Amino acid sequence: MKFGQNLACLSIPEWKVYNIDYNDLKASIRGITQKQEPASLVNLHGKFIENFDYVNLFLSTKTGELQRKLQLYKTDLELVLQADIDAAAKYRKLVPFHSHVINDVSVTVKKLTKYILVQKIALKKIFKKLAKHYPDQAKSSKFIASLSHYLHVNPRSFVNFDLSPLTSQLALLLEDIERESRSIHLSMHRKYTYATPQGQLKKSASCSSVGTNVASAASEESSLYENLHVDYNVDQLTKFDLVSNLKKNFALHSLLPKDTTSRNDLTLCIDVVLNLQKLKGPSKMSVTYLTQGSEDQNPSYIVSHEHQKSSVLIVHTGGLRKYSYCCLPNRVAEGLLLYMLSEDDATQIKAENLLTEYLSSHEVTTMTKLTINALVSNNLRPSLKLVFDRTRFFLHKNASQHNDMSGHEGASASVSPLTTGSEYLPETSNATSTVDNRDYEDSFYMLLDENIFTLDGIDSLILFDTGHMDPFPFNKFSIHSNGTNLYNFQESLKTTIDGNQLVNKYRSITLKKLPVKVQNLLLNSLVHPFKDFDLYDYMRSCYFNYIPEEQNNHYLQILNINLFKNYENVEYVNNQNVFDEGLIQDKSRVILSRLKSCTSLQNTLDPQARGSVLPKHRSSIDKNVCSVKLYQLFDPDYVKRMNDLSALDNFGDDDDENYYWYLQYSSDLDDSFLNNVILSFIRSKMRLVRSFRVLRRLSYSHKEKGLLDAENGSVFRYDSLDEEPLYLNNESDYQIRFVHDYDTILSFIYFTLCFTSLFISGINFGIIFGILRLQQEEIQLSDANNMFVFIMLVFGFLFALIFSMISINLNLQRLRHLPATHLGIIWTGFAVVTASILWTVIMIFT
Repeated sequence: MKFGQNLACLSIPEWKVYNIDYNDLKASIRGITQKQEPASLVNLHGKFIENFDYVNLFLSTKTGELQRKLQLYKTDLELVLQADIDAAAKYRKLVPFHSHVINDVSVTVKKLTKYILVQKIALKKIFKKLAKHYPDQAKSSKFIASLSHYLHVNPRSFVNFDLSPLTSQLALLLEDIERESRSIHLSMHRKYTYATPQGQLKKSASCSSVGTNVASAASEESSLYENLHVDYNVDQLTKFDLVSNLKKNFALHSLLPKDTTSRNDLTLCIDVVLNLQKLKGPSKMSVTYLTQGSEDQNPSYIVSHEHQKSSVLIVHTGGLRKYSYCCLPNRVAEGLLLYMLSEDDATQIKAENLLTEYLSSHEVTTMTKLTINALVSNNLRPSLKLVFDRTRFFLHKNASQHNDMSGHEGASASVSPLTTGSEYLPETSNATSTVDNRDYEDSFYMLLDENIFTLDGIDSLILFDTGHMDPFPFNKFSIHSNGTNLYNFQESLKTTIDGNQLVNKYRSITLKKLPVKVQNLLLNSLVHPFKDFDLYDYMRSCYFNYIPEEQNNHYLQILNINLFKNYENVEYVNNQNVFDEGLIQDKSRVILSRLKSCTSLQNTLDPQARGSVLPKHRSSIDKNVCSVKLYQLFDPDYVKRMNDLSALDNFGDDDDENYYWYLQYSSDLDDSFLNNVILSFIRSKMRLVRSFRVLRRLSYSHKEKGLLDAENGSVFRYDSLDEEPLYLNNESDYQIRFVHDYDTILSFIYFTLCFTSLFISGINFGIIFGILRLQQEEIQLSDANNMFVFIMLVFGFLFALIFSMISINLNLQRLRHLPATHLGIIWTGFAVVTASILWTVIMIFT
């Protein structure tokens, strides 16, 4: 399909009339180029300018509209905060702001980023078509240069249009809403969950759990740098980089487009939709690689941060430690560079004196001495250098990753680590849920490197000037962790470069094992995972003509990648649109659920509303005692509702429906024929049980109505102390039910196959035994007349053996431990089938 025919689908459908008139411009270019003599380009120039101004005016209008909406929401937020109302009512008014800002503003901003991107692609393709077909190459180049100049000198043109200020305002407004909501949420806890009849304050169970989780959340930052010891004062950013590169065994690297529009779209995804925890802001840093030559595969390096007085020296030592590191002042690090670059004795002695003076005047650790000794003894020299801007993000292994309210992550109850975290998805969406309650093996450290520049000529000064350096054409996003889930995903990842297009293939089950936020980030159209990508190898191939073992890492391949090529594929764009819409819908569903939970909680805690459910014979009790007993007689869902205002773990009233959602979006199973068959059996069983339960409820409701009429309807129901409250049933119950049903159906399948194989073997054994008896009675059977019988016997034994082997393989697929009785039956059946085949073969040849 041609790009012009798909432009309306590739861009925003409701804004298709504001696209560049690609087909008209293409027809004009065709008319000009098909003439024998090159025609004038004046009219075509006017058409281009008209299209440019049309697109620019639309962008200015839409951004102005969004800015006014944000200002209106900000004013309304201030009015709500200044209103003289109680905390619950204020919280109920704050919650809808999330929905308005997310659905009304952020969605439009994301559409604008996609709209701008598609216009850039259309312009690039139309320029390419003109340069290719116009006879006079010099004239066409001058024409294109004039149009490009017209666009680039205008800061409000779509090629220069920067939506990052609008995105920043949007993110700041959401932060204000979340901060105020969190403050009111905690005040509601303090107000409603502390009460004793003696008037003393006593912490309830729900509040205790909240306090514990909040304390653990507060200690997250201190756990970022565990097991990291440096003998010099370094800031948090340096420690974060050290942990990411030295303490994490597995890493996944991705390439990102470099243009401002794509950067804004990624910021919108990270800061607004996913709410990834950011460690401060971006900072400029440099990495100087120290090697023994171009063949050195394990370089050492010096990491320096702008506006920092110290640098980190990391030296490859081999062995179990592999790397040794220390922190040195910049002047000492520059002295080391001078020593390694020195070509005369005077310069080398000067550097040695500087290093000796520092070591003698400071108490350094053994690690520092080991690092410096390894650097000097290995004869390392600075060979390559990187300068880039880095932004750091973090996912804690013990924190539930709720995107709806980042400040409330600590308030969620702990659940089973087998939780799938994708129950809230609509059936029509393939997107991954934004809610994840699983605990993971390890934390995830994420690094976004932008404005990357490379250099091969190194001097002895630590500088961050990029004017004389070579730009890297992409940005890079790295994920570091010790969790095996990241390792499994990277191992299943296959990266190829086909036709200047980066193509990735991986097993979907390995992606589903990662945190939901990481899944959603990797599924973003701007993030392109690249297996075993290494900037060091890329620089070696550029400057030293080194060809890495992985051909994808060769610079000839990397420099020709077109990351926007996917946007010309209608199916790819449609899938991405469905994914983005699923994320927004899921986030909106969480926000609306919080509003419903808050409203229900308000009714639960309202004394007037609760008075109607108290027994009539207690209406004369003292008000003070009644107010105290009120907190003890609240709805059993009170604790759950209070905790789940942010966690939103509640699955509803229909347990079977929740089980259906678990089955529909379970990420514990791979997408295979066997698993799909078993899931269909479980769903059918569940629907059948559910239909019988509905009939039983109908009959029970008539009996209950008669009992209520007999007692004049004055029945007050109390919870039994022996019954487990409903709010304690979390997703681990569905996990247990699912595992039990899965193993039961699987055992039914492999036992059926086992007994079928025994039945077939028995029939074949009886036929062969009968043939042998006939031969003993000297009755001759013609082979030609009984060929069909012999063929059926061969296929019978073959199928019996296959069924028996399949049953052995299936019993290994159980989720729970295999019972010894099952194992004995299956292997006994296999032994009987094998023995009957061997006996048959022996009897035939003897």
